[in-house]
Amino acid sequence: MNNPSSITGALDTAGKAGVVGSPSTDEYVEFHVLQDCQHDPLVGQMVFVNTPSTRKACEERQVGLGVVTSVVQTNPVHEDPHMATVFRDSGAISGLSGDRGDTRIARLRINASYLSRQDCGPWRQSGPGLSTAPPSGLNVRYVTNDVLETLIAASTDDVHYLGHLHASVNRGDPVRAPFSMPDFTEAEGAYHLGVVGQSGAGKTAFASYVLASQMRHKEMGFIIIDPQGQWASESGQPWSLQGFAGELGRPVLVRRISEDLQLMKDAPLFATLLGKTKFVGEIGKMGAEVKDLFLDEVVRVIRDIDDWETANSDDLLRVVLTTLNTCTDPSDPKNAANYPYLTRVYSTGDRVLRLRDLINDVLTDPRTFADVARPWRVIHNLFGDTNPAGNPRQPLMDALRMVTERPEHDPAPLLIVDMSTSGITWLDTLLLDDEQAQAIEALATLDDDQIKAAILRQLGTALKTTSEMAFRRGGTLNTAIVMDEAWRFVPRPERAPNDEVKELSREWAGFSRDWRKFGLGLWFISQSPRSINPDIWDQLMVKFMGYGLSGADLDKVAEETDSRDDIRLYKAFAPPKATNPRVYPWLALGPVSPLSFTKAPIAIAAYTDFDQFRTDNHRWIELLRRELGMPVAHGNPRRPTEGALQQAVERLNKARARKSALAGKTKAAKKQAAYIRAHRDTGGVDMSITAGSGVDANFGNPLAALDASGQETPPPF
Repeated sequence: MNNPSSITGALDTAGKAGVVGSPSTDEYVEFHVLQDCQHDPLVGQMVFVNTPSTRKACEERQVGLGVVTSVVQTNPVHEDPHMATVFRDSGAISGLSGDRGDTRIARLRINASYLSRQDCGPWRQSGPGLSTAPPSGLNVRYVTNDVLETLIAASTDDVHYLGHLHASVNRGDPVRAPFSMPDFTEAEGAYHLGVVGQSGAGKTAFASYVLASQMRHKEMGFIIIDPQGQWASESGQPWSLQGFAGELGRPVLVRRISEDLQLMKDAPLFATLLGKTKFVGEIGKMGAEVKDLFLDEVVRVIRDIDDWETANSDDLLRVVLTTLNTCTDPSDPKNAANYPYLTRVYSTGDRVLRLRDLINDVLTDPRTFADVARPWRVIHNLFGDTNPAGNPRQPLMDALRMVTERPEHDPAPLLIVDMSTSGITWLDTLLLDDEQAQAIEALATLDDDQIKAAILRQLGTALKTTSEMAFRRGGTLNTAIVMDEAWRFVPRPERAPNDEVKELSREWAGFSRDWRKFGLGLWFISQSPRSINPDIWDQLMVKFMGYGLSGADLDKVAEETDSRDDIRLYKAFAPPKATNPRVYPWLALGPVSPLSFTKAPIAIAAYTDFDQFRTDNHRWIELLRRELGMPVAHGNPRRPTEGALQQAVERLNKARARKSALAGKTKAAKKQAAYIRAHRDTGGVDMSITAGSGVDANFGNPLAALDASGQETPPPF
């Protein structure tokens, strides 16, 4: 089948749909529908013509592939105005009405063409259209799996499948829809991608298949930003993306903000998160503006404490509150002007003194202190090196580097950053129901989109730093960043619910313009085109449109296509819930398939059975398994066990440890070690920052991660 010289086999035995009519062009072909096919569901079907093409006296053949955009029925008798009254009085006339008297003319739009010489070589891509109009009477045939196998035989190494041609499913003869999406190592750099569709369109399932298919690029890494924990838990998913990644030898790293990741040291972010809890309210009633001023002073204090992020939470709180109550002239404690921190919160003396008294109440009354400390502990712990259960947190930058700086030629990891707060394990360590309730209430702030946006801004900063470092070393990251629920975090700026989300949207719009050259591709999953920042939407080279778009959203899609016929085909999609068995239709736009070299989209019915995905993609899946010395796998992949995950992580860490051992101590570790040795008597706290404040000297050891020699203990990740 790889030798087209005989022009027999699949191309000549595919089912006929009609013959070329007139007029036809190199782009559009009118064809007469054969009588046997008059009732076939032709609109949307992919068909082809196999036409002669002479170049430099060499006889060649050219195959034009395209989609039927319309079918027109004509009947000369019924079109005769003189016959109108006859049909009115008598109805249909045998032999003149119906199929015996009707003719149907269909219109085919050419999307891609393939060329081959008669005497040698495989078929090769030759552009978006035919070199000339095809001759009349030439057969128009249905595209089949065998036809596509013949045409793309020379490029099957990178072909993968995400489903079947949509109209072929309706016809009852499913044809695999080939795709060819590269990784980010080519000269063009990375590309950005969007998956959009209304609820029920199957966004998450389809995006999983897209990710699974891209895992054929062994060295392409993936970072999934998971706002609701759906990717981390895989709850409700019919198959496990994590399990499939494990089958291909990829380490799967699930890291939860609430338990596993240590946020980068960032005092303003700490105050922002703290401001969403009841922390300030437990101290005293304050208006929104005063509350912000108070938190600004908290930031001012903790910025002067080098190790605040790893300090004991309660001791740090005492230091901060005591410092805020610092009196510059202890001989005149009733003079509000002697409280420099508090006078920046309130301008009137009586309010300054009242706030001082409220803070003193917190410091002296154990119950009040406990109420204030609960939300403080939860937020402060996000920046610490252990979670409340005592288990280590991994620095955010380290987690990202495990994906972006993995060992060369090894399968790249899949990192899932879980931003949800459901099922937190360390809550079980709290013995009292009241403690659990208070912790849950404080943790609930992490589910606020504004808080998640603040954390995502830090994640974006970390990725920017990592990518720029790699770029300066002459490399690229070859990593896709997948953001689920994108409408929450990168909306149109004017529709952002708060300043934090607005700023995040603007920052990531800038990232979408800059990161391609670094080998970072941004992939967004959202509900509609208009739900995403238009600056980001315009940067998306590949777009998948699921069922349910309408109105202005369809107008946005129309801007990406050559013809309104594509929108008409989209409108013909049936709701998935109205089909049995379920059919989930998608339009694929962009240079992603050998079936279209124009702006015409490919309409597909996405896989609903992983076994079918595994069967259709067996070439590259089995190749990767053989490279790993593993047998062919069958059935739905299972979620990898914790033990398997840990083993994969340990393999990565060993490689990183060898590299780190050669580099020696980092500058930061040396600074921390010197600092703790200089202030060992006070548990690592420089007491000069609270001189005259009466702070408790029994400050807990905030640098427990350093051993007695001052060397940093490596994290067990």
